Amino acid sequence: MGLLDGSLQAVFGAAFAPLYLPGTLHRQTRTDADDGDVTVTWADSPIRYQPDKVTEAMRSADGYTERDAAFLILQAGVPIFNTDAELTAKQAPAEPERRWAVKSCESDPAGTHWVVRASPTQAPPEAGESPDDDS
Repeated sequence: MGLLDGSLQAVFGAAFAPLYLPGTLHRQTRTDADDGDVTVTWADSPIRYQPDKVTEAMRSADGYTERDAAFLILQAGVPIFNTDAELTAKQAPAEPERRWAVKSCESDPAGTHWVVRASPTQAPPEAGESPDDDS
């Protein structure tokens, strides 16, 4: 448990949320049927995040690529997630949004935010395109 659980975590989140960018967390749920079929559903939650610098520890982690990015995501009001999740976020404020696959996720010691390493799931959209355009 973090140092700022409960109402203090909410106060911290409320104080810093205006400084963070809005994004979306996409959490995956897998259901295995008796016949072997697997159903995957996605649940979306709003997040507040900021791009961060990739750390040396992230660079030395298995599966790291030069296209990976780091994000700080405020924990207040956001459900717990893992490496099955994806984010819709900008790598920098002036760049277009894109979808990112979470590769690692750790809570900071105070429990105020997650430190996330993610890889792009698709090429960034062209100018004027929506990030979900398949055309």
